[in-house]
Amino acid sequence: MSPSKRHGISYRAVFAVFFGMLLVALTAGGMLYFGKLHYVPKATQHVPASAVVVARLSVERVGLFDPARTHLMPLVDSVGDRPGLEPRRARLERVGKLEFNVDLREVAVGLGPAPEDWVLVFGGMFPRANWLGRLAELFEQEGRNGALKDGVWVDSGGFVLAQASDGCVLVASSQALLSAALPGASAPPGARPPSDIEIWLRPGGAQWLRGKGLVLPDGFESLRGVAAGTGADLEAQVGPSSAKAVSAEMSRLGAENLALQGTALRARLPREGLDRAAAEFAAWLKPRLGVASIDVGRANTR
Repeated sequence: MSPSKRHGISYRAVFAVFFGMLLVALTAGGMLYFGKLHYVPKATQHVPASAVVVARLSVERVGLFDPARTHLMPLVDSVGDRPGLEPRRARLERVGKLEFNVDLREVAVGLGPAPEDWVLVFGGMFPRANWLGRLAELFEQEGRNGALKDGVWVDSGGFVLAQASDGCVLVASSQALLSAALPGASAPPGARPPSDIEIWLRPGGAQWLRGKGLVLPDGFESLRGVAAGTGADLEAQVGPSSAKAVSAEMSRLGAENLALQGTALRARLPREGLDRAAAEFAAWLKPRLGVASIDVGRANTR
């Protein structure tokens, strides 16, 4: 046998090894992507069909914007703020064994039909093994009174919390609403895919918001926004009686390139407009969350 035959490696063997390594790499990459990185939005499926106002925020897109970090994220810390405690996000990451800025992907909310009815849904790559028990530990650190029973945290403050089978974490104002939301059978109107920012009203939604001091123009139906660069491209579905008022409100926030096509009002909201809108929304939320003051500088150190 010649030396080349004794010591050489055939092209077939080289290709077999190369493609074998490639297959292993692709398999490992696919497992990582689908197991940790890839996330299919599903939070709005847990909003009960009875809710008259539905909203959703893509945290992995919009949550990275400076306006969201500056004005909205501090609310997470301030709700559970107590002297001597770390910010809530830091404790949530340590106790809950997650990376807040990576694992939380979306937040959805359903409001109504009664004034006291609300459901909050957090979607993301959350652990499932005894995670609710870890959240109960976090609440106890904050001095909250409650009990974990049959997979549901019942808080003396008037809310209940549980984790759905698909991993979403739900907080609701009552056990009845939580039971309606956990299966995840609801769906938003239409067949359009989830947007980065969206809110839509069902019958009675405008009246519900008006009762909370948030007045929308008559005929307003929905708003969708897609994060683009440092701003967002918006599309509002409006009626003939609301187009002018919605256009004026967008202009007040600094929207550009407003165009009305049928019932769709489109505009570009630059970063400055997003910042103003986030600041006004945070100011509206603070008293409703019982937040007296927020040290934004401290909360934004993470």
